[in-house]
Amino acid sequence: MVLNNYPKAYVMKGDQKFYRSGPWNGLHSSGSPQVKANPIYDFKFVSNKDELYYTYNLKNSSMISRLVLNATSYVRKQYVWNKSKQRWEVYTLVPLDLCDSYSLCGANANCVISYSPVCQCLQGFKSKLPEEGSSMDWSHGCIRNKELRCENKNNDGFNKLTLLKKSDTTHSWLDQIVGLEECKAKCLDNCSCMAYANSDISGQGSGWAMWFGDLIDIRQFAAGGQDVYVRIDASELGRNLALQLSIS
Repeated sequence: MVLNNYPKAYVMKGDQKFYRSGPWNGLHSSGSPQVKANPIYDFKFVSNKDELYYTYNLKNSSMISRLVLNATSYVRKQYVWNKSKQRWEVYTLVPLDLCDSYSLCGANANCVISYSPVCQCLQGFKSKLPEEGSSMDWSHGCIRNKELRCENKNNDGFNKLTLLKKSDTTHSWLDQIVGLEECKAKCLDNCSCMAYANSDISGQGSGWAMWFGDLIDIRQFAAGGQDVYVRIDASELGRNLALQLSIS
């Protein structure tokens, strides 16, 4: 668990990040929408000025469960003992798939497991090295189609992306009180601000987070992800809307 302004957890492989669960969003880690209320265990996340922790508690004290981090296969599994079959059965595991590999697609890209290739540049961005598409190496990521023109913030806008795992929060800013509209204004006033989103999506949504610099380790889910607003040139917004209309 990394202690910074917007804490998150990693699985490390040596000194390299291997898997990131994503920051807590009020319901679960943003990279784990499959973690929901269940009959086996309760979970709880606490983060304040005095302490930071995440806990699991079994609902039935007679049940036996264990977490195993396998240093050979690099998979963390939760097992539950099946009394009737007298064996351990896997209840949850991470990483789930290729898109759970940390920063597989590089900067400013989105990993979509149902696509081929799985790595796609975010709207308003293009591959930094176009030839990577054919080599299936996306590690260099994506760059903007048009650079931001910070001398006039009205030149910029925000593209709403849905069902996402939020970017790595190493370079982020968290405010658990202010709403999204004020966050949007603050982001536009800061040329380094790249994106913003609700920090808590429980209820009607509350708080906000802003990201600075490149967006890292984003993936898209079929369900359970989160809305993120990515800053791009305003002209790109018009082009995206026209593309959506033509497709529909």
